[in-house]
Amino acid sequence: MGDRAGPSMTQVDYRLQEGAGCRSKPHIEASAEPSVEHRGDAQLAYRLADERGLMWIGEGLRDVGIVPGSTLRPADHEAARAIMDGVDPRSGEILVAAKKAVDPRAMLAGVPLLQALEKSAHDHGLRNVGALLVDNAKMAKRAARLERGVQRKGEAYVLAYEDARKLAKAAGLDLAAI
Repeated sequence: MGDRAGPSMTQVDYRLQEGAGCRSKPHIEASAEPSVEHRGDAQLAYRLADERGLMWIGEGLRDVGIVPGSTLRPADHEAARAIMDGVDPRSGEILVAAKKAVDPRAMLAGVPLLQALEKSAHDHGLRNVGALLVDNAKMAKRAARLERGVQRKGEAYVLAYEDARKLAKAAGLDLAAI
């Protein structure tokens, strides 16, 4: 199908580091008066003044047995990675299924394939592309989606290479020639 779309575990690991690039200015003592550069931004001064470590944020954490606002310790990093991956850290149950996405570089224009399918149907004396693929319900359905997509988006409609390959093969066409 495609590559899994989801969080970058490299970014998750980066965010699990203490500080994680969140401090843009030198430390401001909590008791000290905010510097001139921070006086206009009380929220920034407040956040930079505190040396809080990582913490769990989000009420949904209660569903996996974690108290929001509690400290996220190094021993919790695997649980954080699991949650970011859509998995319950206690049971391993999938909470959110990973989305599959096709790399845009693996997409082909739909119009040339549709035109080739329509020509093949016509050359075989058939009334439409669906009739050309009548013996393959799955590919007939995919061809109908191709037709609707081209009607809706015209030249901008693209489909995954693998879908195009299967459609061409089912219709007895050479995708490379198209």
